[in-house]
Amino acid sequence: MKNRGGFVAIGAGMVLLVLLIGGFGEVPVKAVAAVGDNPILDEMVIVDKAFREIVSAVAVGSGPKVLRALQPLHAASEKTYDDLHSGALTLPKNEKNISEFVNMDEKFHHHIEKLAEAAHKDNKDTMLSITKKLMDACVNCHKTFKQ
Repeated sequence: MKNRGGFVAIGAGMVLLVLLIGGFGEVPVKAVAAVGDNPILDEMVIVDKAFREIVSAVAVGSGPKVLRALQPLHAASEKTYDDLHSGALTLPKNEKNISEFVNMDEKFHHHIEKLAEAAHKDNKDTMLSITKKLMDACVNCHKTFKQ
């Protein structure tokens, strides 16, 4: 097998990411509906679906597929952003750490924008690097705010 710029190792790493994501579990759509108007949970459902598609797209090195997967995130993140900054949103857990959540959320969305830029350029190495940063951000946020 020809090693094209390290993509053999990248492919193996992406398979591991797909397996890890599957192990984290999804936020069931029914759970979101039962909670009511919680833009964070609504956004998590969208992020979960989008991230699965992003990982698959990055694994095959497809910038256009990454861009398609990112599209639903923008509207969901706007609602969360507006509610966070207006004070209309409360966290289900660790409410006292709302400023830390806002900071983490802003960094996450900054990485999303960087991923979109890399996808526009079809820069496979950068897409992979940013996808790993996004996974780390997800794990760190859940570690902080789901306990």
